[in-house]
Amino acid sequence: MNRLKMLRWLLTALCLGVALGASAPMRAQGDMILYRNETLGMAFQYPPGWTVRETPLAATVTAGTAADLDALDQGLPPSGLIFSVTMSSLRQLGLAGAGDLAGLLSQLAGEGAVAEPVRFGGASGVAATVNALDQDMTVRTAVLSTGHRRIAIVRGLATQAGWTSGARDWFAVLATTLGFFPPSSGLEGDNITAVLWQLPAPDLTHLTGLALRPGGATLYASDRERGVWVVSGNGVPGPVVRPAEMSSFAGLVAREDGTLIIADPARHALWQLTPDGVAQVFVGGVQGEGRGEFGPDAPAQFDTSPRGFFVLDQSTTGFKIHPLSTLGRPATAWDYSQEFGPVDAPHMAVDFDGNIHIVARNTNGIIRLDANGNILAQNLGAEALAGAEPLALVVDGFRNMFVATSDRGILQLEPDGALKNVIGEPYDAALPPKTGQIARPVALAIASDGGPLYVADGGPFPQIVAFVVDGKPALNLEAGTRDGGPISLGAPVTGQITADAFMWTYSFDGRAGDVVTITLRAAENSPLDPFVDLVGPQRRRLVASDDANAPGLRPTDAQISNFPLPDTGTYTIRATRFGRETLPGEGMFVLTLERGG
Repeated sequence: MNRLKMLRWLLTALCLGVALGASAPMRAQGDMILYRNETLGMAFQYPPGWTVRETPLAATVTAGTAADLDALDQGLPPSGLIFSVTMSSLRQLGLAGAGDLAGLLSQLAGEGAVAEPVRFGGASGVAATVNALDQDMTVRTAVLSTGHRRIAIVRGLATQAGWTSGARDWFAVLATTLGFFPPSSGLEGDNITAVLWQLPAPDLTHLTGLALRPGGATLYASDRERGVWVVSGNGVPGPVVRPAEMSSFAGLVAREDGTLIIADPARHALWQLTPDGVAQVFVGGVQGEGRGEFGPDAPAQFDTSPRGFFVLDQSTTGFKIHPLSTLGRPATAWDYSQEFGPVDAPHMAVDFDGNIHIVARNTNGIIRLDANGNILAQNLGAEALAGAEPLALVVDGFRNMFVATSDRGILQLEPDGALKNVIGEPYDAALPPKTGQIARPVALAIASDGGPLYVADGGPFPQIVAFVVDGKPALNLEAGTRDGGPISLGAPVTGQITADAFMWTYSFDGRAGDVVTITLRAAENSPLDPFVDLVGPQRRRLVASDDANAPGLRPTDAQISNFPLPDTGTYTIRATRFGRETLPGEGMFVLTLERGG
């Protein structure tokens, strides 16, 4: 790689298509200046005399002297340090979880990269420094998991002489000022939904579908290769059923008598499986364009209403819907190639009235059709789903729509598409999930009365999770919150999390640019799993921490490290347990507020 290419690589290696929002520098502690970007959810401090430039298409901000940034644009070596931060996600980078960060670092840093663990801004990850001897350049790259499946790529670049004569130290200083917080999209808000049960499924590594038997007594989970897992409605595992006649297992529907209709895309058919294990073709069995025939990878998804079945079919030109009678008799096919063109990875769900809902990566929200195939609405939930990767869709009896996404949890949308709630806690899957954490929700099922929402998680630790979505946790939250009063710098306070008092709030006054570290640890011999967040003067959550994995703390202790305050005013620290009002767990805690930086 020549020098010009190496310099331009710093800014063009990733084009992530995220627009940057307005951001204004503010004076921080000492002589440093605070840069904060609400859209990207990140902040850092830089010295006077430097400037920050934003590259919207690459979701990147770059800092350095104006002369060095101009030199970079021209492919010339800088005289000092170039510092940049790129925000992305596991999905955008094609990663399954935090365990893949070392592989990503190797790709970014190139040959000779030796990964080392690092922690900046409360985010853990790996970093490496590479000297390109033939180009007289040194590049340090860090890849960090910042929570909610978001990834930060932090880079420092200088000539080799510049690196050893000060740029290395400046990189270390700037890296310690980094802070990460929920972006202004609002989709990572303060939503915690109660978990009924969480069932590991280690043997089902290719989960594809979920179906709930009417009445909610039995849940069925399909695995593409293994068959159908029978689970009771309260999370007790049963047998895995695999009819020999079937070749693959995808979407499925359960009837009241326990009969299953199962999609087999390898055989291009829907099968009927009776409770006593008898399997026969329900419809299809031939690939083609004729009546009752399906495309190359279909049928994989279908749904039902009292009026019959609706099967999703897809081709290179668009998608089709095959309406079937309740007995599986095909009549026609509705082709939407002309209306919508090719769709990327579509998902479907049907409500009680037979209205059909379609969402894909490129549909700009949800499409709603009536039971006769007429277009009723388009772009439902477009704002909430912007930039998301839909993985599954279900509609409850009240026409609320639930869209499982790869990195935002499950979005609950009103019938008009307005965002109502975010269910589940996305995580990077580096370790087995805690209660309510989901890595890749690939299938959904819900009771017709809007009761429990069942989620099949096809991430590195497969599982089935049942969430309560019709309760009122906010009422319990208010009753279980206690005011601990003001907290002073350097003066630890102790408290106790109990069944009746599971969250304590503490306030302090801060100035824009102040840098603070907030540590919440379990007291000695306390079984508590602490969770802490910080609410700003505008009553918006700014940053949160669960497992800090920081020196001197237990792995489950929480710490918000070196966080720059964005505004002047009164801040609120909320000290609680993981799961807050939705999970048990009691014990004593120690909370400390310290000046960072």
